[in-house]
Amino acid sequence: MKPSFRLEDVAAREHFLTLTSTSPSRTLRTSSRPCRLRWEQQEAEAEAGAEAEEAGAGPGREELWDPDRETVKLVLLIGRKISQITLHRVIRRSSFIGNQYLHLKRSFHEVVRDESFGWERLPICRSLGKVRLENTKVKGDGASVVLECCPGLYSLGYLVFAAAGLKQVFGYERRHETKFTEIFYRGPSDQKLLTIANCCPSLATMFLGSNSVRRMNVGVFSSWKSLQFLTLENIVVTDVSACLEVVGRQLRGLKVQCVDFDLTDVAVNCPELQYLIIQKESPKADISMERIVKKWKVFHKLRELEVTSPSFSKACFNFVMAHAQELRSAKVLHVPGLCRADLAAWAAGGSGSGSGSGSGSGSGACCQHLRELVIFRAPELTRDAVDLLLSSLPALERLGDFASFDVKRPQDVRRLQARIAEEGWDLTLVESESQEEKHFIKLLSLHWFYLTEAPVRKK
Repeated sequence: MKPSFRLEDVAAREHFLTLTSTSPSRTLRTSSRPCRLRWEQQEAEAEAGAEAEEAGAGPGREELWDPDRETVKLVLLIGRKISQITLHRVIRRSSFIGNQYLHLKRSFHEVVRDESFGWERLPICRSLGKVRLENTKVKGDGASVVLECCPGLYSLGYLVFAAAGLKQVFGYERRHETKFTEIFYRGPSDQKLLTIANCCPSLATMFLGSNSVRRMNVGVFSSWKSLQFLTLENIVVTDVSACLEVVGRQLRGLKVQCVDFDLTDVAVNCPELQYLIIQKESPKADISMERIVKKWKVFHKLRELEVTSPSFSKACFNFVMAHAQELRSAKVLHVPGLCRADLAAWAAGGSGSGSGSGSGSGSGACCQHLRELVIFRAPELTRDAVDLLLSSLPALERLGDFASFDVKRPQDVRRLQARIAEEGWDLTLVESESQEEKHFIKLLSLHWFYLTEAPVRKK
């Protein structure tokens, strides 16, 4: 007995076919490879061949089940009603059809865009603004389906295949304005980067990186007039410098993970910068002071600094701290060799009477607004250095990490706690359980995609 097939909603408005066998002993074999089938002979000829093959069985003979042959016959039957179809899975070529191929004339995107097919989209498709697809199995094909069905999307979260989806839907050569304000792309393709430039002119937040060091077409950055938060990962340092020359003046947040990039480039090209993250890779140890014009205000709007590099040089740390007059928070994994003399270089001008009291008034000194200072590994900092920080930083509310400071005698910590209570300071001493990097990561707070506001919808 031949197994029967179940076709769900085979109608003119349906353009996906799922062919399944209801026989418990037979399974229709299909392939998910990309469709490259084309029809080379007329339907009538193929159908005639199918009838002849069936007639060849003869009376009294048991008809053999050929799943590929039956599939072709089924497609021919459906083809009388649906002239243009798209198969979810591509039928393998069988010996029965010989050199004949099936040509799928329409892509998913063409069918969805054609209103005559009567697709019924749920109301949520039009109301969705952000769909976070990271940590899923969705790739470029799935991303393109979401983009096609949800016209109001402004973000797919940290989905690395977002650019691939955009390329499938819109291509990379022509401009097509979408509502995207956030994009995440990690890869070596300049075509994908050009796709983002042509399809996402309103970007406010962008992650651009690669698993290995890569060059990039810096010219595309001129397309993003609204870009405010930028992450650069494994980019050639010369391209980092050229990129900041193009968009640096409009950036509010910058995250860099590039070997030996020059911190001077950030200081010179990013005057509006409020948030700076230096991750994993260390910048150049020296600052090119000859590039800093005295009348320029560098880092004068910087509010938060986070450095997870294994080694952040004293020159770089002191340079930022000495110029960032509006700094609120500084969290650094390790500054080798940092000692009391370095702290005095940028904090000696403080006139606050005590930490956390808020009664101190700065006299042009740096870090008078600093509320949080965490240096995770600073074995050279002694009790005298801590006293200097307390007397120089009037707004300080969190200080640490005391697990690594050179405050080895228990009475030092007790005396410090007694002084905090006596002065009535609102100060929290940070002391991690261990000096493993994972404990430092828990102290970090900056996250670009949560800093970006959703675009205002037009009524």
